[in-house]
Amino acid sequence: MDKLKRKINSGFGFWGEFVFRFRLLLLPFCLSLIVALVSQLPKITVDASMESFLHKNDPILVDYDLFREQFGKEEFIVIAFRAQNLFSAQFLQRLKSIHTRIEDEVPYLEELTSLVNARHVYASGDSLIIGELLEDWPQTDQDFERIKQAVGENIAYKNYLVDDDLKFTTLVVKIKHQLGNYYSSESNSENQQTTNHDQTINTEQTKQAVDKLLRIVEEYQAEGDDVYIAGTPIVFEIIKQSMFSNMRIFVLAALLTIIVLLSFIFRRVTGVVLPLVVVIVSLLSTVSLMSINQVSLKIPTQILPSFILAVGVGDSIHFLTYFYRRFQQTQNKKESIRYTLYHIGIPLVMTSVTTALGLLSFYFAEVSPISELGIYAAVGVGFALFYTLVLLPVLLSIIPLKDKTLKAGTAKVGDPILAAIARFSINNSALIFFSTLLIIALSLHGITKIIVSHNPLAWLPEKSSVRAATNIIDHRLKGTNALEVVLDTNQQDGIYNPSLLRQVDTLSQELSTWNHSELKIGKIFSAADIIKEINQALNEGMEQAYEIPNNRHLVAQEFFLLEISGNDELDNLTDESNSKLRVTVKVPWVDVLRYGELVDFVEQQFRNAFPDSIKITLTGMISILARTLDAVIKSTISSYLMAAAVISVIMVILIGNLKIGLISMVPNFLPILCVLGLMGYLGLPLDMFTMLIGSIAIGLAVDDTIHFMHRFQQYYAGEGNLQMAVENTLQTTGRAMFTTSIVLASGFFIFCFADMNNLINFGVLTGSAILLALFSDFVVAPALLRLVLR
Repeated sequence: MDKLKRKINSGFGFWGEFVFRFRLLLLPFCLSLIVALVSQLPKITVDASMESFLHKNDPILVDYDLFREQFGKEEFIVIAFRAQNLFSAQFLQRLKSIHTRIEDEVPYLEELTSLVNARHVYASGDSLIIGELLEDWPQTDQDFERIKQAVGENIAYKNYLVDDDLKFTTLVVKIKHQLGNYYSSESNSENQQTTNHDQTINTEQTKQAVDKLLRIVEEYQAEGDDVYIAGTPIVFEIIKQSMFSNMRIFVLAALLTIIVLLSFIFRRVTGVVLPLVVVIVSLLSTVSLMSINQVSLKIPTQILPSFILAVGVGDSIHFLTYFYRRFQQTQNKKESIRYTLYHIGIPLVMTSVTTALGLLSFYFAEVSPISELGIYAAVGVGFALFYTLVLLPVLLSIIPLKDKTLKAGTAKVGDPILAAIARFSINNSALIFFSTLLIIALSLHGITKIIVSHNPLAWLPEKSSVRAATNIIDHRLKGTNALEVVLDTNQQDGIYNPSLLRQVDTLSQELSTWNHSELKIGKIFSAADIIKEINQALNEGMEQAYEIPNNRHLVAQEFFLLEISGNDELDNLTDESNSKLRVTVKVPWVDVLRYGELVDFVEQQFRNAFPDSIKITLTGMISILARTLDAVIKSTISSYLMAAAVISVIMVILIGNLKIGLISMVPNFLPILCVLGLMGYLGLPLDMFTMLIGSIAIGLAVDDTIHFMHRFQQYYAGEGNLQMAVENTLQTTGRAMFTTSIVLASGFFIFCFADMNNLINFGVLTGSAILLALFSDFVVAPALLRLVLR
């Protein structure tokens, strides 16, 4: 094994000489590659939709796409007004003004419903009239009182257009279901598949509509109205805007942090500029490759730029630490490059490989953006390694290095501290060992307390106006989210069956009483409710006539009357052949974990109520959210196990000693256990972001361990003295380990500047895991080596 390592080291040394000799050829090659990649950067797209969390072939998403094609986009935006008297002339005029403005000014508007144009069904002689509630604008007090009475008696309005106390009223907005190309409009459409799965809602159109709605609402709020706006399109547009804002902050903060730390470490211009060049071109190359492969930036992948900047700079730090020290001694660039690559070529490659493998453990994740993050973060690590081994030595060989810039690079301030850490660890190995066991036990207990969560609304700050508005509307009007149920009779005009509609109506009333903790069903709505309204109107408004007729022909006639009335509401409730019926279950927005029991209950009730010949499909945004939560759990378990197993095997092979290889994994796993245990004790949820901590942290933590063990074996083989080997390792490689860990931790701590809670948790916990990994390498690893090697 040692002989093989020497051959590989010699190969890296030869590579250093090759790079120096052909530097004038390699530089244009690197620049051409960079230009070719970066030229594709403008084509990158952004997709912040909820659907983007799932793979395009996921059965839940396939059902959702089919549902949207059939019934349109089910998501809605709710604008709620609060007033002491909803039925005063002053307020209704105010409501009409915002209704009119939305109709006239909001682009891509598909449907707008409020008391101004609410469906009003009544009979006039032998005719059925389906008009608007305020078609004849009220003039007298009696008119306003009549409108109030009509609204109060109409069940269809409750928890939809008004609350139970008639203190809140809403405008329900739906944006057009525009199917556009999933990728950038500049992409070559001839090379793209045209299946439904390669398309999504045009997010730019949604953005324009949402932005205009927000501006209109802000104007009314500024004028003193109690008006609130909520709904999934609003929530995800705010998250998307936050995503853009955060990415800019993260990149700038990461660059500033890197500049400050590199200036402190190397105290020379090249020591700052060259690593920046490496990480910036690595980042640009990675994002450009995403653009070439038509992969959009999504909510979780917003951490990718700052991640690559923080991780990529580590290779440059290790390289320059060795290079500057050797160059100061020899004043020979060629020899210094050869020496550097000879000594750190293997650990540089292996640390990049283990980091990439830790990230690639997400490749099989059932959450689409997590899978993409794993792939392209690993690609970014690969680009950083490539540019470190090629572009960095090329630039060092070309750029002049003046003597006056060399005197600060090899200062040994801190050596006594590092030596003291080594002695403490060696001399107190038993104490450290048992303390480590205790920490592991406590961490495992904490892990049992971890809760799983997926609640995009909770990602926003508690003071967020949209989050506060959602909570208010959910409380007063019982829901801004929806579960959709589709009944497919597989027969043309199958929904005309009175027994089917009666069963839907009965089931809706039974489900409406479902109450579990903070989650209550706010409203259940289907075409059956409209048929009951029409039947009541045709029977002189008698209360007992608010029911589904027993006669199939009468049901068909009432459907026909609705169709010819000019009201297009039926288009969103049935299909063209009248074989499918849509049932909407409106609920408040809560953590997806709480939807699980509701979804299971609703599905079971519908399946029990109808024969097998009727196909029951549950879909809608709640189904997407629930499927995402399930995917997060499965992806976390599989990625952690895969990363731990693969990296452990590689460590043993790399070190060439089973005992030392297994020992080396303890300081890598310990920080992960500690952080996960801390999450359990603090009640921090395992969500789409915190699930990344384990695989990312172990992939990064193992880098320092590789450098430590690689250098330790060299010193131990030469000196045979355990304590001296540890001291020398900490005083040489330990310096670079300390520096890279600080840079990495700082790169994750910058997520504390985010305005999304999940990003803050992710940054703090991952940065803490990296610092704990450094502590474990400095203290725990030497103690374990002392116990094993004696």
